[in-house]
Amino acid sequence: MDSGWRSAPVRFWGRSGPARWEWSVFLVNAGLWAKKQDFEFMAISHQTRIKTIVFTWLSIASLIPGIILCVSFLAGSWGRSAESYIVYLYPLLLAVAVFSTGYLFLCLLKSEIVKYFFGLIRDCGGAENYELFLPKSIDQILPAVVFHINSLEQEKYRLSDEIERQKNEYRSILDSQAEIIFIISEDGFISYRNISFTLFFDDFGRQRDADSLCDISGKISDLLQDLEAFLAEARTTGAKQECTTTVFFDGKKRFVGWKIQPMQEYRPVRFLLVGRDETENMIIREKNLRLERIAVIGKAASAIFHEVNQPMSVMQISASLIEDLCRNFPEQEQGANTDEILANTKIIIDQIERTNQIIRNLRLLHSPEHQKIQTELFNPNQVMYRVHQYLAQELSGNNISFSYATKSPNAIIDGNTVLFSQVIVNIVQNSIHSLASDPDQTDRQIAVLSEVVGDQYMIIITDNGQGIPEADLARVMEPFFTTKPPDIGSGIGLSLCQDIVTKMNGKLGMSNIEPHGLKTVIVVPLPGA
Repeated sequence: MDSGWRSAPVRFWGRSGPARWEWSVFLVNAGLWAKKQDFEFMAISHQTRIKTIVFTWLSIASLIPGIILCVSFLAGSWGRSAESYIVYLYPLLLAVAVFSTGYLFLCLLKSEIVKYFFGLIRDCGGAENYELFLPKSIDQILPAVVFHINSLEQEKYRLSDEIERQKNEYRSILDSQAEIIFIISEDGFISYRNISFTLFFDDFGRQRDADSLCDISGKISDLLQDLEAFLAEARTTGAKQECTTTVFFDGKKRFVGWKIQPMQEYRPVRFLLVGRDETENMIIREKNLRLERIAVIGKAASAIFHEVNQPMSVMQISASLIEDLCRNFPEQEQGANTDEILANTKIIIDQIERTNQIIRNLRLLHSPEHQKIQTELFNPNQVMYRVHQYLAQELSGNNISFSYATKSPNAIIDGNTVLFSQVIVNIVQNSIHSLASDPDQTDRQIAVLSEVVGDQYMIIITDNGQGIPEADLARVMEPFFTTKPPDIGSGIGLSLCQDIVTKMNGKLGMSNIEPHGLKTVIVVPLPGA
């Protein structure tokens, strides 16, 4: 048996033990396999990378037997006492090496490296390439390392291609959705957006310039400002939020329903927003609501007609009797006021007939039989003069100056004369009420201007009253909405006016004017337009 530093390993292993170079090569291979895990999980997380590096360096402990041999060689000159320490230290260090290598193999098995190992053997032709994975000599270690690195690089590219393919599949799926989908971070950076987002916020395919890009940024900025409270709530609670916002494009209002999902695994926090254009649904809801309100008005008009018809008929008959009695008096019995009585009686009869027509037409207007409303060609200027006469006493009683001017005295429009005159009466009366409600205002004016513009007839009615609050302008046409006290306004007048003008294929709009006052514009098409 060898003595000194040469005998220490031999006494531990025995003459029949494995060759020292085979043991070292086997343990070095464990370190090479650990390097594979570093390649595979390089992009996953810092924690995994650190763990892999630790495992790789643990494999270096497998070189301890060789290190001990070197130490033993150097310690040979120290004498027999150093040899005795090395004999006892050798098995302890070797046990540490075996333990670290075993722990490394368990970790590798856990991460399915064995599956990868045999897969490479199968892909590379089987047993004939076996020496590339378990080299039998030191000379084969370098080719094995090169082979492993090349294989890992190929797998990296294959996985990258697979990830990109899946991303493209997901993007194609998202781009086929009607929903507006985008991901935005807390600092406003949009990391993803689908085609629906582009189509919604930008004209897809148009040439972009600085102005268009600023316009898109402005729209997104306005949207985020509307969603600020919901984004903050999603960030705080981590729960999905839902809301509806309005976006204006080319002066048109569009409704978008949003679902906001926070992605708190990112720093800074990102938000996934999924929006659906609910404009058509909202329009349908508003139309249904309007139809319901119109149905209520129709029922109310029907009930009014039923209740008012009988007393109005009695009044009309009584007025006709008074007229006949006055006309049948002998001339010698007729007084000086007979002509005045007859004139006033005629006014009563005409107004009763007008009231009956209004109620009858309103009843038809809000019923399926609205086609039965009689229409005719008439001169709107004549209607304006009659309205002025009808409201003359109310205007003078409130010290209101009324003026009417027209640039088209011979204009002709198509519609129902009674209903059209009722529209003018309602609007002018609203102006009278607005002016009369301010006792401090002394200069009270109502001006009406009419003219033909293109193929349309336009009437502009202005007053210098208080106007309508901006927040209420969009709702003044809604049935039963009124800015007047409950005992004065019913909220039906302007809604009926809009319905009448709409039935004439026209438009009715209102806006405030500076410094104060209200402007009402009625536009109806000319016959044949």
